[in-house]
Amino acid sequence: MAVGHAAGRDETFPFGALFGDRGRSDRSITSFFLLPCTALGPDLTWLAGRVADGELDPNIAWRGEWNRIGEAAEVLLSRRLHGKAVLELS
Repeated sequence: MAVGHAAGRDETFPFGALFGDRGRSDRSITSFFLLPCTALGPDLTWLAGRVADGELDPNIAWRGEWNRIGEAAEVLLSRRLHGKAVLELS
């Protein structure tokens, strides 16, 4: 589970969402802050390689040209996407 702050709203989890039951395990919340990191190049290169090889799925649910930013914002803010939105620059 990834939680961001772009919506400016509180994050809430239903009771039991992090329980390790019904076949679920390893439920946890981990926080991190990347802004002070200055040497992410090798890590990002490694991740991009896994995506390119099909070993890692970035879970992209919407993709469109930059001029469709309004549509992307609308589906994100209405919480209709189950994945990430990607804007392409051409």
